[in-house]
This record gives sequence, structure tokens and C-alpha cells, in this order.
Amino acid sequence: MKVLLEFNVKARTPVSFKPKAYAVAIDSDKPITCQFLHSGSIKSSSGIAYGVGFSYMSIRPDEVTPFVLPVNSTVYAYVFTDKEANVILDDVPMTIGPDEPFIISSSGLHTIYSNKNLILLLLHYPLIPEGQGINGFGVTIPCAETVNIKPIITLSPFSGKETYFPENCMMIILTILIVIAIIRVLKGKIRTEN
Repeated sequence: MKVLLEFNVKARTPVSFKPKAYAVAIDSDKPITCQFLHSGSIKSSSGIAYGVGFSYMSIRPDEVTPFVLPVNSTVYAYVFTDKEANVILDDVPMTIGPDEPFIISSSGLHTIYSNKNLILLLLHYPLIPEGQGINGFGVTIPCAETVNIKPIITLSPFSGKETYFPENCMMIILTILIVIAIIRVLKGKIRTEN
């Protein structure tokens, strides 16, 4: 893995980048929100010249979460919840109930806060070139009940000394495979001799 870009990101200040890679990993020393946005282009890039903007975000309770709806695009953001939630969207308090999605359609930087789990569907398609719609970009829909689950997993780096199988296990497995191969060969010789 090689470092493509480095940024010093200030709070509530979006940073955009266009990595020249098919896949990227983002590492940060503080919590960040990362979005995939495509603002459209006349020139094709990787076979796609149109915006494919269709994605979901999870909004955890009791956290201010920033998100961006791109300019020069038709934008809709639908806020969903599984329980009645007290939400503050851009400093405006409101209550959103289950089965009552709230729609945001203004471009630019937004912040959202909630006392319950929220799911935010971000739907946008650029105005350039005109006549666009969603290009069939599929994503997994997150489950609202799982938004604030914190997995109990500890990852530790390999030191180079560990192996997935102890050496004696590998020897046992190889020995068993060799014995099976020998038995098959012997069975074949016995059949051909009879």
C-alpha cells in the first residue's frame, strides 16, 4: 500500500479529492465522515461520464455528523429512523418518526444531530451533462438498529513470527495428504493387476 494523498482537515471544513486508484483506504487520527460523490463530467472516466450518486450513511446518536450534498446537481437526502427521533438539522430542531422520512433538497454542507439512530439516503445526479438520472449504482442499505453497535474486536498486527497453523499441524496435514495419495495410487495398481 502506498500513500496517495495527505490532508490536514479542520473541523466542519470539507476536503475533496480525486484519487487515481480503483480502490482506496482512508486512515485518520480522529473521527471523520467520508462520502463518495460524483459531480458528472463530459469526459468519461473509467467508462462512467455520468454521476452515480446513490449512497447511504449511518448517523449515530448524540454525534454531530456533517455531510455534503453537491452543487450543480439535483439532490435529495432522505432521513429515516426506526424510532421517534429528536433531530437537529443545520441548527433547526425537528421530530422525525418511523415511516416518516424527512427530505433535504438543498445543496452544500449540512450537519445533523439526533438522539436516536438515523439512516441518511443520499441521492444526487449532476446537471452536467443534462438529462441525467441514477445510473444503477447499488449499495447495501444499513439497518437502523445496528447504527451504534460497537464491535468487540481487537486487531493486532502480525509480527512475522505467527503462522495460521502451528508447524506441527502443517506437518500432520501434509503427512495425511501424502498417505491418501499413496493409498489411491496403490488402489489403482491393485485394480489394474487383477
